[in-house]
Amino acid sequence: MKKDRYFYSIVSFAMLVLTVVGFSKFLSRGIEADDAPIPPAIKALVIIHGVALILWIVTFFLQSVLIAIKNRKLHMTLGWGGALVALVVVLTSPVMATKAIRLRPSELLFDMNYTQFLLVMYTEVLAFTVFVALAIAYRKKPAVHRSMVVLATLAVISGSTSRIDVLFNAFGGHGWLGLFGVPLALGAVILAVRMILDRRLNGPFMAGYAALGAAYIIAFSVATGPWWTQTVAQIAK
Repeated sequence: MKKDRYFYSIVSFAMLVLTVVGFSKFLSRGIEADDAPIPPAIKALVIIHGVALILWIVTFFLQSVLIAIKNRKLHMTLGWGGALVALVVVLTSPVMATKAIRLRPSELLFDMNYTQFLLVMYTEVLAFTVFVALAIAYRKKPAVHRSMVVLATLAVISGSTSRIDVLFNAFGGHGWLGLFGVPLALGAVILAVRMILDRRLNGPFMAGYAALGAAYIIAFSVATGPWWTQTVAQIAK
């Protein structure tokens, strides 16, 4: 349907803009959002991970445009390239996150120290992995496939949106809402617009969106509890 082609092109473009703005310092000067240099011990890994994430969202946009212009053959070919990019994201994310906490375990992020925040990062990459796997499994069912790709992108876009001060502060500027407020709000808008366009609820997207929101909240709660404190002490050694 024409409305689907245009809708996902707009959604993917909006996510691409958020990513470019959020990671503008990384893209233009190779530094972190707070103007600090990337630690040399993990710099190569951070660059590979960052480039892979950006390529994922660029691929999402290109794939949406290819569907909009009815080039399904190239879309299907490029899709496997997107799967390889996703694999790089999945493989580098936990390694980079674990190495980072060993360098600065006491740094505060979103009302918790870095070792506690590690669980949140693990949760994000797990959600991304699950949604990408579902997108591949349902690649022959366009409605489900598109929903899973959008959810996979929402699962990791907080790294960009939390670096945009006006958006971060709009959701309180701290805690899980400060980090995930924009992705959840964006997901709610996508769900609402799809409901208006389709005149029915998008079941796969709604279920995935609810699971993603629940995972965020649970991760923040568990991260500050005794079980994770004991577990992360072993990981951080």
